[in-house]
Amino acid sequence: MTKKTKEILVTLILIIVTAALLSYNVFLVETTKAEVERIMGQLAKIEEIKAETREKKMELLKQQKEAEYVEIIEFDEKYGEIKDDFLKKVKEASDKAGGIFVNIEELKELVSQRLDISKEFKEKLSKLDNIPKPLKNFYEFEIEFLNNDIKSFTLVHDYYNSCCSTHSYSDDELKKVYGNNSELFFRAEEERIRVYKEYGLDYLLEDSF
Repeated sequence: MTKKTKEILVTLILIIVTAALLSYNVFLVETTKAEVERIMGQLAKIEEIKAETREKKMELLKQQKEAEYVEIIEFDEKYGEIKDDFLKKVKEASDKAGGIFVNIEELKELVSQRLDISKEFKEKLSKLDNIPKPLKNFYEFEIEFLNNDIKSFTLVHDYYNSCCSTHSYSDDELKKVYGNNSELFFRAEEERIRVYKEYGLDYLLEDSF
């Protein structure tokens, strides 16, 4: 093989290798491009799914809010009746307490009536079913108030039954329990007001304390 022939052969080989490399680079670029497009397509699909999921969640939250709105209104109607009855009877008992008592028996009877008023309200409240989720805390606060109220008047009732005295009851436990009544009552009311305002039910609070 002559030197000239070798040079030509080497040149041809280089041309073939170069062409092969160019073809491979074109193939690699096209393959990479196709892979990138596939990945971008998948990402776009994922974003689309995420958007649909967000929309569904928002729709479910909206439906839940609307359902809770209705539940609160229905609960308020039942709760309002027994609460109004409770407050009416408490006022009547308070008006009697402002009068003059002839003997200890009248005072004991009034305390007993006041105790029964709270027990009756708690019993009716406990029978209310399907408490709306947004009002769970309020319901627990209201029950806590009633338990405290019942305890305070039970202590007073027990005192008058045991010693039959008209002197003010100064027991530390009674002072603590009775002193908590207003705080617990208004804590429950404040929670109810907060929930009603959140759901745009302010008009139901016209008679709230």
